[in-house]
Amino acid sequence: MPVVRAGGGVGLFVTIRPSTRSHVMNAAQIHLMLNHVPVIGVIIATLLLAVGLVMRSRDVLRVSLGLLVLVALSGVVVYLTGEPVEHMVRRLPGVEHDTMEAHEEFSFLATVVLTIVGLVSLVGLIRYRRAQGVPRGFAVLTLVLAIIACGMMGWTAHLGGLIRHEELRGTAALQQAP
Repeated sequence: MPVVRAGGGVGLFVTIRPSTRSHVMNAAQIHLMLNHVPVIGVIIATLLLAVGLVMRSRDVLRVSLGLLVLVALSGVVVYLTGEPVEHMVRRLPGVEHDTMEAHEEFSFLATVVLTIVGLVSLVGLIRYRRAQGVPRGFAVLTLVLAIIACGMMGWTAHLGGLIRHEELRGTAALQQAP
């Protein structure tokens, strides 16, 4: 069993050093921690919505609508933490202003669409909470909107990845053979 000693250690000893850093998460940490939730979440919720339509399952449809509401909320949080992150990373080596602007501009549109999907889903949950089922037309409309949101969130993620992942940019330095 490892023994913990302050200040350093060898072998089984774990190093614990006093930290002058805050234990409160900053916007960059929140953005990086959550930025995959709306991207992956909208895909999962959309697939679940499609399954609910095929199975004609009221319960699966309601779960997928609830999940879309939560995913939309996470998308808003991720979007709102993006601006402070931009100010933190804009002077880092390899970060290009145009790449960040493209990500920021498209992420706004994607967040608006995802928020619309979330609001439509919330309306469906409230409107049809006591009904025998979610009307097929409403579910299909929500599915179409969710598919659009999937594509937009995927492109937003791609643009965000271009900010710090040089391997995605196809730069000349990366294309040269060693």
